[in-house]
Amino acid sequence: MLEDVRQFAAKVAKEGDHLEDDMRSAAGTNSVFSFLLSPVSSTYLQFRRLVSDLRSSQKEQRELVVVKKEPNVSGIKIEAPVFVKAEPSREIKQEIQDQSSKKRSRWGPQVDEKVALPPPAVVNITSLAIGGTSSTKPTLIPANQPLLSQIKYSDPEVIQYAKRVFGTTNLTDAQWKQCTDQLKMQYLYQELQKKKMERDRLERAGKVKYEYDSDEDTEGGTWEHKRRRQEMEKTKKIAEELTQKAGGAHHIGDYLPPEELAKFTSKYQALKTGKSMTVSDYEDFKIAEDNVGFKMLQKFGWTEGKGLGASGSGITAPINMNATSDSHGLGMEKPGELSTNDDEFDVYRKRMMLAYRFRPNPLNNPRRPYY
Repeated sequence: MLEDVRQFAAKVAKEGDHLEDDMRSAAGTNSVFSFLLSPVSSTYLQFRRLVSDLRSSQKEQRELVVVKKEPNVSGIKIEAPVFVKAEPSREIKQEIQDQSSKKRSRWGPQVDEKVALPPPAVVNITSLAIGGTSSTKPTLIPANQPLLSQIKYSDPEVIQYAKRVFGTTNLTDAQWKQCTDQLKMQYLYQELQKKKMERDRLERAGKVKYEYDSDEDTEGGTWEHKRRRQEMEKTKKIAEELTQKAGGAHHIGDYLPPEELAKFTSKYQALKTGKSMTVSDYEDFKIAEDNVGFKMLQKFGWTEGKGLGASGSGITAPINMNATSDSHGLGMEKPGELSTNDDEFDVYRKRMMLAYRFRPNPLNNPRRPYY
């Protein structure tokens, strides 16, 4: 990380503070440059001190580039790295042609200015992309990005970028390095944007990336913390109700609500005497006249209290569908359900198991079914 900070400080000292402002806008997705968001941090102060030292040492070597234009336009003084594309005059064009015919490029065979390069796969980058403040059209970047360390001056993308910005390929070493640095910064910015879009797409789909990236946005917690926070928001009201109802209780059996205790007792008495049990869910949540299904049955001649069918001899109560354990494997049997073979100790144990589900939860901890 310190090496990356030193390299970035050298670029800022050489090219200007606008590079720092551009990188600050993308620092939220890159943990290496997160110190730019905190101007009072020790890392940022050390970074600014390093930039000042590098600028003082390069002050004598810095040169101003003056672009010569037509007589009706005054000369424009350009400080690196602001790129200004100007139409060369006739004298400059003639000088470039003479130098090109005499001098061979040190980075490879001479490139024919009249031959159009094959267009690479285009990926548009916004005009505020990291690596420059030029208002010209976006750079053409190949879809399969190469490694940043393998980008050379002779690459077609670098040559195309130099033509677009400077209008020629007869550049100095510093200008070629400037072109490659700008292209590398745009590659980096584009890669960060792709990762951010992929994370947003997975988040909208309800999926989670189960690993930690160095550029993960941990603002407000990691994905684990965010998922747990959503779960706690759903169970907050239930936890508050359980805690409030359990106030003053000391025994686990006291946590069992009276209505749940009445259901448990009636079920036990029915099993003990062999009587049929009332479907309590149907009695508690019986459909009324405002129900859509109730209205549809009335249109076919059904009245409340009668059975289904044309003769009214069908069932009058809904079927209570219980979960079956056939072909479900192990773990489907519920140990807390009452059975006819239970003695008093089993009934007490199962009543405590039922009461344990309603224990207070003041911290809104996750509740997982134990049985």
